Amino acid sequence: MNSNRIYFDDDDAQKLLGRNHFRSLAFVVITLEGLLTLGIEAFVFLRYWDKVTGVMFSTTLLLTSAFVVVPYLRLIRTYDELNVNSVVCKDWDEEHRSVLANSMMIAKSAAEFGISSTYAMFSLALVHIGYGLHLKS
Repeated sequence: MNSNRIYFDDDDAQKLLGRNHFRSLAFVVITLEGLLTLGIEAFVFLRYWDKVTGVMFSTTLLLTSAFVVVPYLRLIRTYDELNVNSVVCKDWDEEHRSVLANSMMIAKSAAEFGISSTYAMFSLALVHIGYGLHLKS
């Protein structure tokens, strides 16, 4: 047996099926992380607007799209696909439902960890930009 595999408790996996993932605590936390990241960006640019160049502002907006908005939209798409798969498998036998539920748990965990890590790194980059602008003053 491969020790690198991730296994979830069948009860937890079965709870995943038939549940609206947009109402999960993880989705709320990730949404708040995204809003916090956007808030940090707004604070940095409003606070140091006189020191921000046009290129810096444009680049940061482009990076915000790439590292905040697009991953969030992908997470919404992933959650929507999980919801569709939950509905489709209602008529399946228990063994197949269990395999699907475990696969969904792995996909959900990977998506949530990935977007959370991206938000944390982008927030740290924004704080670093703010600190650099603060030193210029």
